[in-house]
Amino acid sequence: MPDVRAVGFAAEASRQSALAAHSDHAEDDQAFVDAISEFGGEEGE
Repeated sequence: MPDVRAVGFAAEASRQSALAAHSDHAEDDQAFVDAISEFGGEEGE
């Protein structure tokens, strides 16, 4: 488990998030997460 208080954690998390967001698979990955998530919302209420 990463230590979120560690020096450099925020920068590394941001770097990895940017890579994931700009991936060729980002849209498919997000669709998968949305499909398996139990969050309430317009469709999930």
